[in-house]
Amino acid sequence: MAGKGKYYESQFEEATIELLRESHWQYTFGDDIHRKYTDPLIEEDLRTFLAAQYKDKKLTASEVDGIVANLRNTGGQNDYYALRNTFLLYRDGYDFTYSQIRSPTGACFLEQGASREG
Repeated sequence: MAGKGKYYESQFEEATIELLRESHWQYTFGDDIHRKYTDPLIEEDLRTFLAAQYKDKKLTASEVDGIVANLRNTGGQNDYYALRNTFLLYRDGYDFTYSQIRSPTGACFLEQGASREG
């Protein structure tokens, strides 16, 4: 148990999980997820989410590949910054440009929960 003024990582994790559950997120213990331990991104779930979340945008397979690659290749000078940059990308979204074949000037802002035209 943490003493006065101390807050341990495990307590932070438990509090975060509880907040996510209260927001109707589905939580699965990491060891119960069938994936390579070294691969933090569950690509199949991400692709399924993108297809459902942005179905009105009719994203092509190539565009989804680009979105996945953008998230997969988010890096930093060390693991902390790579994780931080990935979190900021998820939290703040990012500007996505449709493939030039589809729409030479089309742009969309991708964010968690909704999309808005840019």
